Amino acid sequence: MKKLLSLILAVIISVSLVSCGEKVDIVKTDLSKPVTLKWLMPGPGIQKDSAEVFAKFNEELKKIKGFENVTVKIEVIPVSDYQQKSFLMQTAGEQIDILQTYTLDYAQQYRDGLLLDLTDYLTLAPEMVKELPEWIIEMGKVDGGQAIIPNYQKMASAPWGFVIPETHKQYVDDWNKLKEVVLNNGNNDTYYQEIEKYLSNVMAAGDIDKGMSLVSNSSVTGAETVVRPFNFDWKTKKVHHRNEMPEDYSMPVAYKWHRKFFEAGYIRKDILSAKQKDSEGVKDGSILFNAQCWPGWEANLSDNYDIKVDAIPKDKNYFISYKPAAGGMAISSGSKYPDVAMKIINLMNSDKGIELYNLLVYGIEGKHYKVEKLLENGDKYITPKDYPSEGNSSSAYGLWKWIVGNAENAYVTSNEKETYKKEIFEDMHKNAIVSPLVGFVPDTTSIDTKLSQLNAVKSDSGIWEGTLANYEEVYNAYVKDLKAAGLDEARTELQRQVDEFLATK
Repeated sequence: MKKLLSLILAVIISVSLVSCGEKVDIVKTDLSKPVTLKWLMPGPGIQKDSAEVFAKFNEELKKIKGFENVTVKIEVIPVSDYQQKSFLMQTAGEQIDILQTYTLDYAQQYRDGLLLDLTDYLTLAPEMVKELPEWIIEMGKVDGGQAIIPNYQKMASAPWGFVIPETHKQYVDDWNKLKEVVLNNGNNDTYYQEIEKYLSNVMAAGDIDKGMSLVSNSSVTGAETVVRPFNFDWKTKKVHHRNEMPEDYSMPVAYKWHRKFFEAGYIRKDILSAKQKDSEGVKDGSILFNAQCWPGWEANLSDNYDIKVDAIPKDKNYFISYKPAAGGMAISSGSKYPDVAMKIINLMNSDKGIELYNLLVYGIEGKHYKVEKLLENGDKYITPKDYPSEGNSSSAYGLWKWIVGNAENAYVTSNEKETYKKEIFEDMHKNAIVSPLVGFVPDTTSIDTKLSQLNAVKSDSGIWEGTLANYEEVYNAYVKDLKAAGLDEARTELQRQVDEFLATK
């Protein structure tokens, strides 16, 4: 797709398009006359009441000073079709003013000139710039230019921990010592030795149930092991290429111990087919289970598992990675009114447009959702009429809050805790470690062939779960295949780009 995009652009994109990183003079639209913008986004597609809500959106928009003559034509494309259809619309030269980039390679589109550099346009969105965390804006940069405004949602990752039924604490010799070992050792021999003591005690007491469950999928592609793991190690305070599978990480230690646990009967025999995600492991009889420890994890995990559980996080920190997982809002180079588009983006990401944003997300109060109560901070606690949290194609209406704009401004739905937003946007985000790689987007052009070769290399299922007796042989063959496919050369190039990026900060 990337090569096809570049070829098409070379033929049909005129020389007048703004090139990557180029600063532009903002042309102010004459808003004394009617103007119509086009906003393209992925989602559930056209719903029964879409036209009604979009009309209401434009009615309310015109009540805001400066937008009296502005109309926004909103098109929601089913997410499964979005990448292809939006691409065809862009390359056909259709007017698209606001483009949501979820599922799109926004960095490549920016580099190819399909998206405007928003750096200068940020002056038209003072409320958004003030209210969003600075790192969110930085996260939307490509090669130093502002490619997108990332959609602000739950951005931080929580540390993993291991979960046991509360009744199993009696099998832990020293809970405080175990917490100290888990926190300070990671996946090394000391860590697994302490886990083994607990599992041995459970086995001796005859309380093993189905055994230990492991949340992971060891069958990952080689390319993922190269591109994905550039991260900031908050323990060493260094940025490096943290490869999750090959020889320089701790996986061989895990494989060794998981095989030992499987042979001892600690790991459930049906591990390869067992339900291992979220709450299903413990509900299905697992006596040890990995999970992420979000704020309020004790209560949250106990609710999920329907039994009281205890968990020990493997780290004290929350961490914000360097790239947006949910895309963001961009302005297409085919925009007729880029200045007005940025002002709309400003509304969708700031308190100035909070009611308008929620109208577009949830629809019309009383018809598409019911307000249960006002929370202490003035937020609305609502129940959507025909879906629990996100609208779908069969809903009368309901868009995805993380697609439309700033999810911190979204109403709290009744399937969420009343304190949900405080836990995410205050407890987590304001205390999270932000990767110094925010704003870094690798350019893989020179290693595309190697990444394609690496993508064909897969590890075998069972190596992580302990079911393979010859795990060392399988693992070594996997690493050998990765190296033959160009692992070292690809990593060297990506590390060079990381070092070059950090040198400019």
